[in-house]
Amino acid sequence: MTQLDASNYDFTFTVPQDGKSQSSDGISTPRSGSTLPTSIEGRETRESHGRPRIFSGNIIPSVEPIGEDPAGTRSSESASTHARTPSVSLTPPTSSDSSNGGVRVSSRSRPVRDDDDLGSIDARLQDLSIARPTSKPMGMSELADALNSISNEAGNRTPRLLTPEAQQSTDGIPLPRSARRRRSSSNVSPELYDVRDEKAPNDRFNEPTFQSAFRDARRLMSDLQDTLASSSLHIEPDSVMKRLHHEAQRLSNFHCPPSRTVGFVGDSGVGKSSLLNSLLDFRGLARASNGGAACTCVATEYHYHARDDFVIEVHRFTEDEVKGQLAHLLQAYRNFHLNESTLQREEREHYEQMANVAKHTFAVMFGDRFSNKSCITSLTEAEGLEMLYRWLDELLPSFDDASHTTCSIEDCSNLLAQLTSEQVQAHGPAEWPYIKKISVYLKAQILSKGLVLVDLPGLRDLNAARRHITERYLLECNDIFAVCIEGRAITDEGVMNVIELAKKAQLSHVGIVCTKSDDIKAEEAIKDWKGEKARMIRQKSDAAEAARQTIRDITKALEGYGETDDDLSDGEKDDQRRLNREEKRAKTRYINLRFELKRYLMTCRNEITRSKLRENYQNQVPSRTLEVFCVSNTEYWDNRNEPKAYSLRHLQLSGILAVREHCMEMVSESQRRMAEHYIKHSIPALVRDVDLWVQSGLGTMTAERKQNVREALNTLEGRLKRDLWGPSSEINGISSSNRNRFKAQILLPSRDKFALWSRQATEASFDWSGWHHSTYSAFCRNYGNHRTPAVGSRDWNQEAIEAMVEDLAPLWLLFYFSVGESHEELISKVQEVMSWATDYLDNGLDGSSASITALSEAIETRQCLLERDMENVCEESTKAMQALRIDALSGIRSSFMGQSMEAAYRSCIAEYGTGSDSRRKGIINSVVRRDTLFKDLISQFQAEFAKIADKLQEDLQSTVKLHLESVRVTLDMVRSENVALESERDPEYRARVQARVEMANEEIKRVHELVGI
Repeated sequence: MTQLDASNYDFTFTVPQDGKSQSSDGISTPRSGSTLPTSIEGRETRESHGRPRIFSGNIIPSVEPIGEDPAGTRSSESASTHARTPSVSLTPPTSSDSSNGGVRVSSRSRPVRDDDDLGSIDARLQDLSIARPTSKPMGMSELADALNSISNEAGNRTPRLLTPEAQQSTDGIPLPRSARRRRSSSNVSPELYDVRDEKAPNDRFNEPTFQSAFRDARRLMSDLQDTLASSSLHIEPDSVMKRLHHEAQRLSNFHCPPSRTVGFVGDSGVGKSSLLNSLLDFRGLARASNGGAACTCVATEYHYHARDDFVIEVHRFTEDEVKGQLAHLLQAYRNFHLNESTLQREEREHYEQMANVAKHTFAVMFGDRFSNKSCITSLTEAEGLEMLYRWLDELLPSFDDASHTTCSIEDCSNLLAQLTSEQVQAHGPAEWPYIKKISVYLKAQILSKGLVLVDLPGLRDLNAARRHITERYLLECNDIFAVCIEGRAITDEGVMNVIELAKKAQLSHVGIVCTKSDDIKAEEAIKDWKGEKARMIRQKSDAAEAARQTIRDITKALEGYGETDDDLSDGEKDDQRRLNREEKRAKTRYINLRFELKRYLMTCRNEITRSKLRENYQNQVPSRTLEVFCVSNTEYWDNRNEPKAYSLRHLQLSGILAVREHCMEMVSESQRRMAEHYIKHSIPALVRDVDLWVQSGLGTMTAERKQNVREALNTLEGRLKRDLWGPSSEINGISSSNRNRFKAQILLPSRDKFALWSRQATEASFDWSGWHHSTYSAFCRNYGNHRTPAVGSRDWNQEAIEAMVEDLAPLWLLFYFSVGESHEELISKVQEVMSWATDYLDNGLDGSSASITALSEAIETRQCLLERDMENVCEESTKAMQALRIDALSGIRSSFMGQSMEAAYRSCIAEYGTGSDSRRKGIINSVVRRDTLFKDLISQFQAEFAKIADKLQEDLQSTVKLHLESVRVTLDMVRSENVALESERDPEYRARVQARVEMANEEIKRVHELVGI
């Protein structure tokens, strides 16, 4: 519990008195010439023991709320009752004629207020010691209990019980809930903040009407499931009812699946893991290493599950992937240690850092095996690599993919630390070098609506494999947040790299989260900001310091009453109680004023930071929209478990609630679409199949009629299979059609441009070759993407393919839209086929039959389900095409061009000593000026698109096959004798099911009206 010790706070304040003015934010501030309210007017009486007793006085303004009307003005009743300053009694420790605390006690029967001495009160107060009847500082729990005991200040004043909404001090700052006047509060647990109570996004999906309809729809399926289970028929292995009951059970448990992935990326130590902990509302879940360094060395996904335990799924690199990393690390280690003496001064730091990364990775991967480090350099590179591979073979069997379940957050946190720790494990080699990603499943409110949060290593990670993973993740995430410390946000290179990647890859949904927003001091802010902001900080600082001085005055006065009240008169006891109440009010006011100062400091800096970041980066983001949040994980967790009435303002100030709300808003639109599909199509499809099951047992058709219907339905099914699944169907030709489209619109126009593109790339390489050797070497070390004062910010990969991008970008855009149109045409063809089926049922058969009518409606619903699933498949293919554009037409490190240059950059990094500059330039030029460079890039472009086209066709075929099977089962409800016999077996059960179907149809209509579909 937080301890409040007034002596620990270092502010300078002024406290308002009779001549107070009101600031714009509701804080009372002294007007020019006003003085501290430390004068006392009262009447002194003396008991037989000689203790002076002083009545009334003006020490601090009341903190009781002042009523306001809807327009925000004070009511006359409230003003008359609460606006006056409360009386406070001070008892000096002696009866001598002194001015302690600004009170002069004379030998007469009443003290004299000496207005002339008010100017020197401040100096005289410095001599007062601050003491309390108890030796330890007052904690928040003690303060809460004390506030609960506050009673009426005046005997004729009616207590005013405060609701949480109305509970405010005179400066408009909410008071702790514990300040409510209640006698028996010690037995009442204060209400804590609950993330489940956070305001839902203001959108269609979260409207009460929509949510109510959604709940009713799931309850409808639950009721249907119960009815279908009211007979043993639903457990018979081959019964149709078993399938129907299983589907009802599935739909009753429906939840919108994850639909939005948000990635958080930043350099080590900026607070990503702490931010994720706060957003998830699980303190200490992901933690820093023992040395305080960040331990986000693997991508960590956070998913929702509805259980109270924690599940960790570990996904490891393949053996080939790990061996590839080892080869790169070995090269970095050997290059530095074998060529250290030949390194230039500006190169040494980089190469030594890479060698240290390799050494550290080998140590945590192989433990004691790597104790003799010289073996790496004493062997040839091939021998050293063979040795590392042999060690790897010995360890890999123990590092298979695994799933772990823990019951407590402590166990989960410990396991995560073990899996991701950069320290060598006591029990053996660390596991993180073998891990590609970790998936954590937990019951977190922010994840419950379909979000997946991802904690990613920084884009400047020196481990190439992990940097590659981060880059690919960011291309696939729906939203990206660059995380940085607010004090360094404007110049943070990690932020620059994320914005640069977003610009190259045309990623629109990019934002910034600045951490440690509370790390700001009033004294420094006054120096930095000047003007009105500095004036307001001084004013608020003075107000808080004066409030603290008031606490000292009252505490000093209370010392005069001693530790016990056995020798006090009734009047003195009244005075003592009054002082105790005023002390508690003063401490509440002091807490509020300190909070107001903190809020002003943080709010001002947050606004300045947001403005500068948007000025620097907003135009570089394709969407021209840059979300910026400023958060304090410390402010969040220091107050998270305090009573809600006290903690809420701190939690809001922390900024965590705002980020959480923003993330929740991201997912609502896709959740709404899924929920509407569930209500509009999935539920009616099942209800109509159940209705068909009921109709098949009613025996309304003659044998001849049944035979005619069977033949007609067989014809219908054959036509559907032929048109949707046969060799001549549009679906079975979609891959070849899109391949041909790519060849005509992208490949053929490119062939005439290869020579031009190659000439432009050669000219770019000539430009680089003219640079100073140190600049050239720096760009090689940074894989062609770097900035120096001499040449500015340049990207060799992008410059080499600039001409190709200029020519192909508009062609790709036309191609992209033409593929989208082909998807729409395909779905239209399916609509035509399915519409024919419903027309055939209505016109080719006796549509007046109840079973045929139900069958027609069921087929129509199946059509909607098929169309929706096909749209989803096409949408996934479209996303794959968007990612392909980034690979083919950008120069980022994981792109086609970046990967084609990777080996060349690594070779350049390995060059040292005399002649290394010319060798580096020769290596780069040999790749950039290669005759087949652009032919190879376009061929890779074509091959990757072919994979997308083939996958689209395979997924569409699977989708159509699944739905044709559903149509077959639906048709069997009418044409199968087995279904009829099953339905006829138990008339009472069938009657219950029929009644439930009728009720369900009415409920479906009502729910559709509520949702507006």
